Amino acid sequence: MEYIGAALLSFMFGLGETAAFIAAMLALTARHRGELDRERSERKAEKAELQSQLNVLFEALSVHGTSPVAPADYVRIWQVVRSHFSKDEINSLATELELEPENLEGETRDERAASLVKAARHRNRLVQLREIIIRDRPQAGIYGII
Repeated sequence: MEYIGAALLSFMFGLGETAAFIAAMLALTARHRGELDRERSERKAEKAELQSQLNVLFEALSVHGTSPVAPADYVRIWQVVRSHFSKDEINSLATELELEPENLEGETRDERAASLVKAARHRNRLVQLREIIIRDRPQAGIYGII
């Protein structure tokens, strides 16, 4: 009987230890969740501040007669070009934009697409590039940019 009592006490002590461990883990998890929530809030505030600064910059550029293109639009154009056009077609796009295909950098399709977008941007031909993409690849879904 003493053996059963000792075993029962040991089991109950083990349950107590387990419960204490679980409580400690829950407290730790709650603390981490709080830290993550705080960090997420800080990141949102930083993002809002950066977006505000970009809006001011775009507004200032527009006042001076420049038509700025949002960075997300550059990325979207690059994504469409790299995924919907072959390397040869990228060279043809460059020719149509009156750019020299041999001046495009890179060996891979991704690199050449990036170089094409960069060159079109520097020569103020992004709108023209967008129109060509819409004409040649209407399924690419590039209508809402620029």
